[in-house]
Amino acid sequence: MKEKKRIGFIVNGKKVNVEVSSGATLLDILRKNLRLTGTKCGCGIGTCGSCMVILDGRATRSCLIRPDRLESARVETIESLSVGNKFHPLQKAFIDRQGTQCGFCAPGMLMSAKALLDKNPKPSIEDIKKGLRRNLCRCTGYQQSIEAVLEASGQLPSEDRIGGFDIVGGGVDETEWVGKSVPRKGAEELVTGKAKFTDDLPDPDDILYLAAKRSDRAHAKIVSIDSTETMKISGVVRVITARDIPGENCYGKIVRDIPVLADEKVLSYSDAIALVVAENYEAAEKGCKALKVGYADIEPIFDPARSLDPDVPQLHPKGNLLHEFDIIKGDIDKGFEKCDEIVEHDFSTISVDHAQLEPEAALAYFDDSGKLCIKAPTQHVYFDRLNIIRALGVPKDDVRVIQPPVGGAFGKREDVYAQIHTALAAFLLNRPVRTVYSREETFRVTQKRHPVKIKIKIGADKSGKIKAFYADVLADTGAYSSWGPNILRKICVHVSGPYEIPNVRVEGKSVYTNNIFSGAMRGFGTPQAVFASESALDMLAEKLGIDPVKFRMINSFKPGSKTATGQVVEIAPGKKTIELVTDKAGWKKPKSIPPVSNLKRGRGIASLWYGIGFGAGIPDQGDAIVELSADGKAKVFVSTVDYGQGSNTIFAQIAAETLGLRMGDISMVTGDSDITPNCGSTVATRQTYITGNAIKMTCDILRMDILEVASEKLGCDIDDVTIKNGEASGNSDSKKTIPLFEVFASFAEFGKPLRREAIFKGEKFTQHLDPKTGQGNAYHPIAYGTQAAEVTVDTETGKVKVDRIIACHYIGKALNPESVRGQILGGISMGWGYALTEDVRMVDGKVTADNFGQYKIMKSSDMPRYDVILLEDPEPTGPYGAIGIGEPPTVATAPAILNAIYDAVGVRITSLPATPEKILAALKNKSVSV
Repeated sequence: MKEKKRIGFIVNGKKVNVEVSSGATLLDILRKNLRLTGTKCGCGIGTCGSCMVILDGRATRSCLIRPDRLESARVETIESLSVGNKFHPLQKAFIDRQGTQCGFCAPGMLMSAKALLDKNPKPSIEDIKKGLRRNLCRCTGYQQSIEAVLEASGQLPSEDRIGGFDIVGGGVDETEWVGKSVPRKGAEELVTGKAKFTDDLPDPDDILYLAAKRSDRAHAKIVSIDSTETMKISGVVRVITARDIPGENCYGKIVRDIPVLADEKVLSYSDAIALVVAENYEAAEKGCKALKVGYADIEPIFDPARSLDPDVPQLHPKGNLLHEFDIIKGDIDKGFEKCDEIVEHDFSTISVDHAQLEPEAALAYFDDSGKLCIKAPTQHVYFDRLNIIRALGVPKDDVRVIQPPVGGAFGKREDVYAQIHTALAAFLLNRPVRTVYSREETFRVTQKRHPVKIKIKIGADKSGKIKAFYADVLADTGAYSSWGPNILRKICVHVSGPYEIPNVRVEGKSVYTNNIFSGAMRGFGTPQAVFASESALDMLAEKLGIDPVKFRMINSFKPGSKTATGQVVEIAPGKKTIELVTDKAGWKKPKSIPPVSNLKRGRGIASLWYGIGFGAGIPDQGDAIVELSADGKAKVFVSTVDYGQGSNTIFAQIAAETLGLRMGDISMVTGDSDITPNCGSTVATRQTYITGNAIKMTCDILRMDILEVASEKLGCDIDDVTIKNGEASGNSDSKKTIPLFEVFASFAEFGKPLRREAIFKGEKFTQHLDPKTGQGNAYHPIAYGTQAAEVTVDTETGKVKVDRIIACHYIGKALNPESVRGQILGGISMGWGYALTEDVRMVDGKVTADNFGQYKIMKSSDMPRYDVILLEDPEPTGPYGAIGIGEPPTVATAPAILNAIYDAVGVRITSLPATPEKILAALKNKSVSV
């Protein structure tokens, strides 16, 4: 039993006196004793900065401070920044600059920024980078946050930025809300710490806590489970195993191959074998350690190539081959015969983590009606509910899944974790149950980006025209399928790039191994594909003696080109993105020479195309309900999840523009399986296009209703009615206006419903691909982009500094330009990590980099200069011309950086990440001097 003591100190100007255990931290005291949940726990070991507070005038990680340090101390938390309804200048700037996306890291970052400004009221950009370097952010790429600090310190006018930002094309906007950089909905709650993420929610009465016993083996039969010692631990209430599951013991995205609790055998270290439910977390965790599991080891398979050997153990009833997908266009053999130069090389990528700042968590409880409710970070409440009701064996109306604010996702929340276990425990015990993963558990057991091996052969004639392309793709899906088949298809469709190639053959396989399973992650397979193909493209350009920019221009899609799947390209702005990027980069100018000989500078380029949505004829629907109210406002009901990408704001802009209302008149109701319609999963960069179209369609119906009623009340023709800013006005000959709440109040009189619904079906633009040749219309719409990287490489240490990234992305129409910019900046920061540092280091199926001290993501001090260009050309089928932007910005960054490294020092790294050790080894083995 830990000794307890009473301590007194000052929090936000008020004296507090609390009794705490000797093992508690300041973070525990703030969150549990004082219920100041604005301070977040992202790691618990001082590596992420989410728990930052100001302690005696210094920015301090509260998870590292023990009670003895607190006696008579002064602590400031995020809750102290605003006074009444008045925001601190930092909070206002973070809102205006869109310096927060998911917002989980915002309180800690704001406290670091305040501590900096308290000591240095006019910090430089480098001062700010240094001041925020202990605060990790996975969403933003830091630039907008740094701009917010500069603005709050009076050094950056609201219209200025520290990097380039241009919008090209699109014409003059005549809209009120669409195309405007309005602040994000919900930003106020995020910058004040009022937003309640799952672990911030208060405990219901009679709460229990859950921990999962994970496998100690990568592959073994379960011989026995002995809970005798576990049940002796004070506070343990129950041990739940597979035999206690009342329904089906399986779930999954496409193939339902994941056990809720492992029964006969385990296939990876991520497998949960039992759940220990207790009166407190400490007892639950002790119970897991005391639980004895007997195993009979089976040979594990970690190498995906070996997995296909018929003599190795078969992990699933249908074998170790999850999925095959081939593309055949033209005649590959004849194509290579026409080539003057051919490049053939192998490329490989590793397993990386989403590294979202909010760990997995869930709360399950029964509401007043007796319905089982689950609150958890998720990307699809309906998918969660489906898997939960199957496991419990109950009707869907007995379970409700509600999505609270979500602290980042990037595909991580696509698969079900804590929610299915807490639901099972609450159902069996008839008591509320909650759990939260440690950062280490999140790293060790949740899905990763697919490691992929890609063999590429590509050839061109002397003029630079690519004649043939071949790729052999082997993806490691790990122990379970998740989105494996769809990700393999996306890799294969995109691996030949946005280039017109008459002869293409791609052979793809996704296989099971005993590694931690792989699933959806930002880019959905395209980062792996584009790294390989854009590297090979540069290699071929060099062999031909053609500038890599010119080589891409020669081969880029143009209207009427056919993709590898035979789809005719209608909009092809890829060349324009190359032109804009290389123009901004000064590609034709000589590189600057560093002052010391061991530093070498280089620049590289990479282009991408990206199919929006599920594609391949898969049902891809958005369903929206919009409800007008008598007070002149509207509610939009959708099940989409805004985990930082800004969908709630975009949807509100669409609704306000179409209905003639103000942004403040629109409220969003999202992510609730009881009251919001099913919009499909928030993945695949699909929500702006798919659900945005559904909202536009619904609002178009209501708009016509509004115009009809308003024309009657104004006494004019319907074509002469204008609705804007909450009012309806007649033609230019009349000064008469009426507020829209009066129009809405008259709906019943004219037989008009105040509530409408519409469904948009995106699959109508695509088709199922031929199972033998992969031919068909794979995706619509299609995003394009180009990125250029400028790097400095230290030949003595192998370290790479990314100096600048220039990114141009075709986005159809930027509904909220600053939000689009934020998505591009954040996507680049993930691509930076993919290129240089990120690797979970899976050794024999076990993750060995399981915290932010070992797993390196971009810090503010790593941030390069960003120059962002938005290329607009409205997509005819998109809502106000938009197509979406979430995933594409991550895709081209890594190959651009690695091509720049080659340009700098003449060595090509073909396996990610490009670590200093790899670069030094490559330099050592070079046949020519650097």
